Amino acid sequence: AIIMSFLTGIPSLLPYKNYLSIFNTGITVFLNLSPAVLFINVSKGKEKYTNIPPLMLLFNLLNNAIWGCYWHRKGEFSGFLCSFICGTIATIYLVWYLYYKAEKSVGKFLLYACVNFAVEAGIILFFLSNILDLPVVGVLLIVINTLQYIAPAQNLLKVIKEKNHKLIPIVSTILGTICSGGWLLFALIIGDINCFIPNGLGCISSILTTLVWFWIYTKYGKKEDEEEKVEKEKIDIARSEERFSRNAET
Repeated sequence: AIIMSFLTGIPSLLPYKNYLSIFNTGITVFLNLSPAVLFINVSKGKEKYTNIPPLMLLFNLLNNAIWGCYWHRKGEFSGFLCSFICGTIATIYLVWYLYYKAEKSVGKFLLYACVNFAVEAGIILFFLSNILDLPVVGVLLIVINTLQYIAPAQNLLKVIKEKNHKLIPIVSTILGTICSGGWLLFALIIGDINCFIPNGLGCISSILTTLVWFWIYTKYGKKEDEEEKVEKEKIDIARSEERFSRNAET
């Protein structure tokens, strides 16, 4: 039945496709907005801009640009709109990063920004054209999207070895599960295997990562939290004693 759905889709669920795409777009946009915390901390001087992984920004932009072209060529407006919004967000983050990379030099920044927009335009025009057949673009997206979706699972071995649940960004992982699951259902409804494969793998990966987090947290996390609480209390007591001794001296 699943194999047949890739050929014909699921006509009985088509009336709900638009509602699902709105939900998927909301979750996907929210996930794409998540780097804002890091950028805000950089702008406040709490972190260095070098802590921002540029490859993550480039990868995200490339992924959204190609998906946008893919959905446009397939005539799926909802998928195109989601990619367009997320691609715009990715562009803003990349330009923001280039501002710091240019060391706030207006000349360098304008040069970097112009090169960025030129490359983006070239990528979009290339994938909108018929140079590559749509099935070839689909295979390329399977590779790119699969790598992006399984990223939260990259520290699983380290998490299991160190018994440290904090190495897993659990909120992002759970949202990633919902996001990939939503697009997985969308792929089944419209019968798109190129959307189904990476989101299926992403969903499995996110679920596995969440289960590992839950196991580590329930078995070791509470003890770690208690130890951290005790350590914090000791630090607070030491600071209070230091303030008391200073006041006594004056």
